[in-house]
Amino acid sequence: MSYVIWVIFYQIKRYRVKLFLNINIVFANFNFYAIIKCMWIIRWFLVALSIMLLGYHLPGVTVSGFWSALWVALFLGLVNTIIRPILILVTLPINILTLGLFTFVINASLVLLASYVIKGFYVQGFMYALLFSLILSVINFVLNRLFKSA
Repeated sequence: MSYVIWVIFYQIKRYRVKLFLNINIVFANFNFYAIIKCMWIIRWFLVALSIMLLGYHLPGVTVSGFWSALWVALFLGLVNTIIRPILILVTLPINILTLGLFTFVINASLVLLASYVIKGFYVQGFMYALLFSLILSVINFVLNRLFKSA
């Protein structure tokens, strides 16, 4: 049995080309759209894996296991969604004065908050939290670019 791949190009408005990829597997019932719906779970596991790797490579950050890394990823995602916009709005004047550099301080303080709340995730000081948040932000940027369609 073989894979049948149909690629359909069509033009939307001016010179914009959209690619549709329809994968049909003859011998199995393969649901491609179910995988796309579960991309947030894959992204969550990849962020947890990057937190574990950062915990092993940064000397001031300690992660006890994969479960605590999963909890840290979930906690940081919820805090960045709910509390971080409020903090940025409250600290807007100092953020304008520092040309946006105070946002790094907010990110580092949220990592320290995660260190205090989650058991098994420890950050020794503010500078390690700042370095951890910077590297994790770069990793999240790359993951968001990879999984942009999800």
